[in-house]
Amino acid sequence: MNFVSHCEMVVFYCKTIRTRLEEKSIHLLEAMKQILDLGSSISQLNGAVSRMMSVLIVYFLERTILGKISSVNEQSIVRFFF
Repeated sequence: MNFVSHCEMVVFYCKTIRTRLEEKSIHLLEAMKQILDLGSSISQLNGAVSRMMSVLIVYFLERTILGKISSVNEQSIVRFFF
């Protein structure tokens, strides 16, 4: 499962627990157990997956900055010759 879909699943699960508590269709003890399960899912997100996503974000940011710098340099070279 990828990072974004895992995050969306956690958000959906939180909203489901909240809705069931508002409707009083779940006992408080069962809701607390589900919240503890949700904590383990969030721990997975904050583990190795989050470090990998951070590395990817830095990599893509670096590529974007280098691409912008190289396109500015190419434009200035073209202006110099023409």
